[in-house]
Amino acid sequence: MNDPDAPARRAAFAALRHLQALQGEVLPWATIAGGFAHPAGGRTHFASRAIGIFKPDGWAGVLSIRTSIPRGTRPERYSDQGLSVSLDGQPVPYALQATGPHAAANNQHLRQAGIQGYPLIYFRGVSPGHYLPLYPVVIQHCDTQAAYLVAVRLPMVEGPLPAAEAPAGYLPVPEESRDLTLQMKVRLHQHQFRTMVLEAYGNQCILSGLRAVELLAAAHIKPHAEQGPATIQNGLCLSHLHHAAFDANLVGIDPDFRVHVAKRLHAIRDGVILESLQALPQRNITLAALPEAYRPCRDFLAERYERFVQADRGVRPRSTTLS
Repeated sequence: MNDPDAPARRAAFAALRHLQALQGEVLPWATIAGGFAHPAGGRTHFASRAIGIFKPDGWAGVLSIRTSIPRGTRPERYSDQGLSVSLDGQPVPYALQATGPHAAANNQHLRQAGIQGYPLIYFRGVSPGHYLPLYPVVIQHCDTQAAYLVAVRLPMVEGPLPAAEAPAGYLPVPEESRDLTLQMKVRLHQHQFRTMVLEAYGNQCILSGLRAVELLAAAHIKPHAEQGPATIQNGLCLSHLHHAAFDANLVGIDPDFRVHVAKRLHAIRDGVILESLQALPQRNITLAALPEAYRPCRDFLAERYERFVQADRGVRPRSTTLS
């Protein structure tokens, strides 16, 4: 493709890959705001804090788009700011700029990026001030008749491309890449689901009380593989240890929020960590601090608890992929 910004785009992708290797997939805005080293010298911003469509000064085309998650009770301004993500294999919608003196020009720049096939960075907000960079993405089409939405085609691979392979982002995603595109959507779904559940539970494991966010996970009650919804009511904030025990049917939670431990776990003697799991039935889950609308769905708990009971009786559960 005839892209005069191609060397700088590759530098941006490489810089993001380096930042994610150091800090993890999700980056805070403070890190993103630092920009990257332009091959011709100086530093270039990855994105703009003020607007979602960012075309650096002197560039022929757009470098990035951004969707943020509002803080606190601030209302959503755009239709793409919700945390739910469709997993139907279709492109992700992105809302064009609705207001501002440069809205028309910025939207036209994005349309042109789609026409030219420029590979972009999509900074997708997963919590206030934190973003999951998806790159390279391409603009599949702009539909000005349907709420001014752009269809963003996610990367062709599960994860960022090496800098040397970045030009592959110029290519439209072929039909055979549909499954890989879906994998990227699943990753985005997982980040967003974890953010919602951990924030609802005050970043604390409901079984152990652990507050180290790095060691916490969002467990699906009704597994995602069985069309369990990505909602707080279908989530539990658990440490990685308790999440693994829950998925393995070593720990069960009944519809009255009582904790149960499998008989086979009680038969093992293996130190203080295992003893902490064996002691779980001595405490029930306290949900007083959790708003009623966020509390676990009792129907989902009943279904999952029945699976735990069958496993504890030695009945082999049907094969499935849990949360």
